[in-house]
Amino acid sequence: MTVSVLFSAVIYTGANNELRRFERLSIIRREVDFFGPRIAREPAFDSQEIADLRRRLILTLLLVNLGIFAFSALFGYILAGKTLRPIELMLADQKRFVADASHELRTPLTAMITEIEVALRGKTLDLPTARKLLKSNLEEASKMHSLSNHLLSLSRYQTADLKLPREKFDLTELVQNVVAKLRPLASKKGVTINTDLQNIDLTANPDSLAELLTILLDNAVKYSRPQGKVIVKTQKAGNRAEISVQDFGIGINSADLPHIFDRFYRADASRSKDQTTGYGLGLAIARSIVELHNGKILVTSAPGAGTTFRVLI
Repeated sequence: MTVSVLFSAVIYTGANNELRRFERLSIIRREVDFFGPRIAREPAFDSQEIADLRRRLILTLLLVNLGIFAFSALFGYILAGKTLRPIELMLADQKRFVADASHELRTPLTAMITEIEVALRGKTLDLPTARKLLKSNLEEASKMHSLSNHLLSLSRYQTADLKLPREKFDLTELVQNVVAKLRPLASKKGVTINTDLQNIDLTANPDSLAELLTILLDNAVKYSRPQGKVIVKTQKAGNRAEISVQDFGIGINSADLPHIFDRFYRADASRSKDQTTGYGLGLAIARSIVELHNGKILVTSAPGAGTTFRVLI
């Protein structure tokens, strides 16, 4: 807008100088009267017409600047809206994240406080009751510890411009190590973990991929039926490595599939905390890890038939 005003001022100054020059122009005429011939001078242009031209010039420049101002304001409003929209979405997402995290932390804290208050109101607090209370509080504290670890992992992996250090490693060995750690948990439920692994050397961040596989395998065991099985496969897919984790458990409804990678999202009651532990953060972390490797994570599922997660790195 400032440039337009300055440009208009330059145009007006130049045009006005020309109009003044026209005002000074005059026509010389020779006239003869009673006293003899004489020279007469008169303006070449009517002063009123020049004044009208000057006013029209000012009005035109004013309208042009108003038009430019209106266009600039409209364009700035549209541009600001497009620029601020992602920031608004980010702030709303951050607000929702804080609210959800606060709610999840408040649940075990409330349980601990309630149990302690009830115990303190009792007339007698014997050793077995105290042990039972401490055991229950320890379970709730473990839940908060698990939640805080997940929140820290999610915050780390979603940090802007995070660059994970990469190295070449044996993917088969990594998968076998993760499976070995999860087998005791699967055995408690009677779930068998089978593997079908190809020898693949992969250049990536092994620690984050181990965390990713742990999340997927833990979910597979968690949502499998007793005495069920889980299959872990690795294979080459073009110039990428593919890791798949398949269970034959309760599955996921199609309405829930688009949201399972959202933070704190939990599917219907069949996959709620009433049946399993967790806070709906694992798959959000898994997606962040995959995105940091410029990979893809795909899921197919059907209620009652099980779920398959495929990771392409």
